[in-house]
Amino acid sequence: MIKFFRNIRQNLLKEGKTTKYLKYAIGEIFLVVIGILIALSLNNWNENRKQEQNLKKVYRVIVEDLEKDNLEIDSILVDLKKREKLLDKVMSQTLTKEFLLASPAATNMMTGFPDFSIQTRGFELLKKITAPENNLTSDMNTQISTFYKINLLEIQLDQDFLSFELQDNYSHWKSTCVWWSDYVDNIITEEFLDYAINSQDFRNRVATFRMTLFRLYVPKLEEFKNESQKLIVALNQQIKLK
Repeated sequence: MIKFFRNIRQNLLKEGKTTKYLKYAIGEIFLVVIGILIALSLNNWNENRKQEQNLKKVYRVIVEDLEKDNLEIDSILVDLKKREKLLDKVMSQTLTKEFLLASPAATNMMTGFPDFSIQTRGFELLKKITAPENNLTSDMNTQISTFYKINLLEIQLDQDFLSFELQDNYSHWKSTCVWWSDYVDNIITEEFLDYAINSQDFRNRVATFRMTLFRLYVPKLEEFKNESQKLIVALNQQIKLK
């Protein structure tokens, strides 16, 4: 093709048709520019297509993460419902020696809480492909980023607060309660039973732990689940788009 155009130019010059040559040269340049623009446009289209497909893959990972999170939350909520009944027995002063001895879980009602760790595999991938230089910002990506930043912070704060309360309890029991050394070895003594059933100090600590657990932590987990389900619907809609 290039040789063909070169022959036309040479023939025009030989025939002294300078004006026609100039017009032809300009036309040739125009065609080259058009070809370059078309090639760039196709390249950009291909790049955008690749980015779009890559983004949808990341969305699928985020959906998988959120579904795993919701399954874990369901399990945690079931566990905490059982824990709530034990704590309620303390608050209503219906806890008995026989019940504590027959139920190992009851004696451990204040030793911890089910930890929830948000899956962030998809979110970390999204942060990489939506870096400023990739120019992949969108309302959907902003929504995802906001969801994770807020929930990662708030759930961690609730867990830190619960951990602080438990640490405070451990320090108090270690320094003031004669039953503590036996208790950490899973030996339930009469002193511990008396403390759990009759002590106002224990009821106060249960009340504080119960309040933090069921007025802060559980509602936050339920809120996370509700928000994540809406986000899953929105992500699936984006994934199905051509």
